[in-house]
Amino acid sequence: MPTTILPGGARSKVWYLLETGDCLRDLPPSTGIEELIVVSCDTAHAAQVFAVDYVGTLPDFVRPIESGESTTTTRAGPGGGCFDAFEAAVGVPAEQSPYDISYLAVIDEVATAAPQDLFTKDMVICLLSQPDGAPLTQSVVVE
Repeated sequence: MPTTILPGGARSKVWYLLETGDCLRDLPPSTGIEELIVVSCDTAHAAQVFAVDYVGTLPDFVRPIESGESTTTTRAGPGGGCFDAFEAAVGVPAEQSPYDISYLAVIDEVATAAPQDLFTKDMVICLLSQPDGAPLTQSVVVE
């Protein structure tokens, strides 16, 4: 099941269904992600989704990929999609922000196993969090 309602209003959500504005109870692990707990942004949370890039839906989201670059690095790294989307989502440039930027990226194996037409292998979910691990207590994404 893609989303399950939990006590207290939290939801267990399949990670590749995360949406801009979702607040995550915990930082995602670096591997083995299946579901994440999404909570109200008014409660303590570890990270917030500030952008989701599906290739072909946000044409200006990423700069062109140069020969020899990896898609993920280009999308998430400085000068790439997550950094470029940060200012529009949060209201300040990434370089001037107190937040850390991280991302979840779809790899070929996940794209093959996921429901068809949900996404391509070129999907990046951009996250922000406190650099010291302190919880966020409100939404940081500008509505």
